[in-house]
Amino acid sequence: MKRISMMAVLAACGGGASVPGGDIDPGTRILSTNCQVVGDTVTVDVSFDTDLGVGNSWESEILVGGDIMTSESQAFSCNAWTPTGSGLSAKGCQRDTADQPATQTVSHMYNASFQSLPTPVTVMIIASTFDSPGGFSIGEQGVDDIDCF
Repeated sequence: MKRISMMAVLAACGGGASVPGGDIDPGTRILSTNCQVVGDTVTVDVSFDTDLGVGNSWESEILVGGDIMTSESQAFSCNAWTPTGSGLSAKGCQRDTADQPATQTVSHMYNASFQSLPTPVTVMIIASTFDSPGGFSIGEQGVDDIDCF
């Protein structure tokens, strides 16, 4: 009888496989990209369709091949989620509570100037979801290489 009672307790507590964040399969997909080169400055705007569980985070990185960088700035649009970091230490967004939507369109706006920038410029976009800020990567990644003119 004790064995049956213990199994019933395990079943009531979940006992099965769990998804980080608990309520959704995390992941991010690139929806759109816009990239322009004006002189020696490259501007990149990327929108992502992103799913986060509670406590999960999303981060995006934009890498530009070029000569010596003279300035760089970036901003993230998180809508109802919480931005992680600020200024150059900004990384992306985090879903803090179940009251926040599980799926949103988020964006990364990036601007960098270089001493010399050949056209076209190859830009790499990498976006990932994590079990927590600074944690382990989970779910689908959004990755693309684009040429900017």
